[in-house]
Amino acid sequence: MQAMQTLLKASWLRSYAPASAGFDAGAACTFIVQEEEHLFRKCLGWEFYLELLANQNDYSTLRLFRANTAYVVGDRVVDSSGIVAYECIQNTTGTQTLANEAYFTVLPIFANPAYDFIWNRYLASLIAKRVSMSMAVNVSIQLGAHGAVRPKGDLFEAATTKEIEAFKSGSATDADKILELLQAYMLDHPDDFATSAVVIRSRENKLCKSSKDPCGMVGKTRKNLGFLLP
Repeated sequence: MQAMQTLLKASWLRSYAPASAGFDAGAACTFIVQEEEHLFRKCLGWEFYLELLANQNDYSTLRLFRANTAYVVGDRVVDSSGIVAYECIQNTTGTQTLANEAYFTVLPIFANPAYDFIWNRYLASLIAKRVSMSMAVNVSIQLGAHGAVRPKGDLFEAATTKEIEAFKSGSATDADKILELLQAYMLDHPDDFATSAVVIRSRENKLCKSSKDPCGMVGKTRKNLGFLLP
């Protein structure tokens, strides 16, 4: 596995988790690495993670789709999100859009259809929500010359600590549900996810059924850090 290679690309985060146009995608890279490693080592299996990385198609060099441009069969482009890739299946005249299925077909993110399905239905949102939870405090409260400070931009007022806590709690609940659904789907289709299904089966009683905190995602108690939340 190459250094810093991840399933979720930083530029994709806004498409799967709540983030504004001014979101610093570059700052997310470290959090994505950490969250993906934690999720797969603790819940889904490291071998399965390596399989997914190797199976993911690389569309990073594709050109951005341009309106009023003629494409020929075999041309590949990505949409404005940079996530969805398309292949031209019929020569265009420049008036056709990517939504026209007679001229363009969506390319899968993963070569394996089963992996592509769980990515789009569960995994992309799950990773994005975990990353957004990790980033919430780190982005909103930073260390400065006078200790911990809360940045305040020109257009938005920074969230209070209580609001940040509520955001993390809501995202954790959503991530919890997605993880449970993902595990259930994989266990219903063990032949498609052999390496991971074995890991889940061996851990589900210990990590998921005996606790309301599947795979250590949600804090069981709210720690007193020595100050009152506003």
